[in-house]
Amino acid sequence: MLYYKQICKLQNNDMFVALKTMIFGGKPAKERRCLVRAGKRPAVNVYITKQQIAIKVTEPITAELWDWLVLMGWREVDIQSNRRKIRRLHDETFSKLANARHDEREAIYRSILNR
Repeated sequence: MLYYKQICKLQNNDMFVALKTMIFGGKPAKERRCLVRAGKRPAVNVYITKQQIAIKVTEPITAELWDWLVLMGWREVDIQSNRRKIRRLHDETFSKLANARHDEREAIYRSILNR
C-alpha cells in the first residue's frame, strides 16, 4: 500500500504521468494545452480565438495582418465543437483592427483585450 509521501513523489514523476495517461486515456495535459499550430489565412465569417476571446473575421484578411495575429497568439478554431467558455467580441471589432494603420494597431489591440 502506498503512503501519502510516496504518492506525492510519484505525482512528480514522468512515469506516473505515463501510467495515468494509459489508464484514463487521452493525451497528457502538456500536449492537450499546447497552442494550436497556425494554419493558412482564415476565410471570411470564421472565428479566430486567443485564450477565451473570439473575433469573427468579417472581411478578407491580409497576409501581413494574419502573420501579426499569429505572433500575438490568435488561431482559427471551430467554435461549435469547442466546449470552452469563449467570449465573442462584436463583429465590427475585427474591421477596426484590420483597417487600422500599422502603428495604430497595437493601441487598438490593447483596447480590445482590456474590454
